[in-house]
Amino acid sequence: MDLHQRLISLPKHAVIICEAEQTERLSSLIVDSWRDSQASTAGNDLTTAVVNIPSEFANLQLDTALNGATDTVKTLENGDDVKNDVLEVADLAWLVPTNVYHNASAYTVPAADHPDTAALMVLAPYLRNGYLHSAIRERGGAYGGGAGYDANACAFKFFSYRDPQCAETFAHFDASIEWLLNEPQTDEQLEEAILGIISGMDKPGSPAGEAIKACFANLHHRGVDWQRKMRASILAVTVADLQRVAKQYLQGQKHVRAVLAPYDKEEAVKGLGFEVFRIKS
Repeated sequence: MDLHQRLISLPKHAVIICEAEQTERLSSLIVDSWRDSQASTAGNDLTTAVVNIPSEFANLQLDTALNGATDTVKTLENGDDVKNDVLEVADLAWLVPTNVYHNASAYTVPAADHPDTAALMVLAPYLRNGYLHSAIRERGGAYGGGAGYDANACAFKFFSYRDPQCAETFAHFDASIEWLLNEPQTDEQLEEAILGIISGMDKPGSPAGEAIKACFANLHHRGVDWQRKMRASILAVTVADLQRVAKQYLQGQKHVRAVLAPYDKEEAVKGLGFEVFRIKS
């Protein structure tokens, strides 16, 4: 509740999508609701508030210790010290009531304003169409799988879901990179990947969806000019660009793995180097 109250008391922006004649009325309603929320919060002592907590959570406490963390200190020009906690993230396996696996790997890559963004965007569907779909779904029997570039998380991700394989699928993630770097590639595969991204960018949405999309694009300084430049950069990506970013950010680079696995596969995932946790059914 303390965290919730801190969040709702932060500065806010509202996006209202409506008929023009409804704008003033809806704006007033939102502003009034914010005022009511702040008034009720001001009169409460959050540290002594009585909350109905389920018994199984009543004795839980927040652990502020950072397991496996490495502390680093940066000194600013004005002499103030700022402590930065660098977490060592382990490969995690979660045992759940299922009879299939859900596998994922994530690599650290640049954010959306980096010159390599366009190549990373194209790399994801290129690997999916050229290697991963066939290896993981058609031959491996998974319900689905592929790769993706997440600019907000600064991550390049491989994944599969409802997958009967685990070790084999993680091997395919690595093999897709080697396939790109060591096997002959074609311009047709590149064109397919680029057209898929461009068609997604040009796909029309609902009026409300387009308004929200434009709002958040401008909020993150990714307006029309930014999108026009990104589109041109995507169209200019070459196979050599894909191979360069794959070698720079993926091949042999440190990454983190995660898997959802059946209860009876605990020893199997431990053997793959995962730290194992069990979710109660």
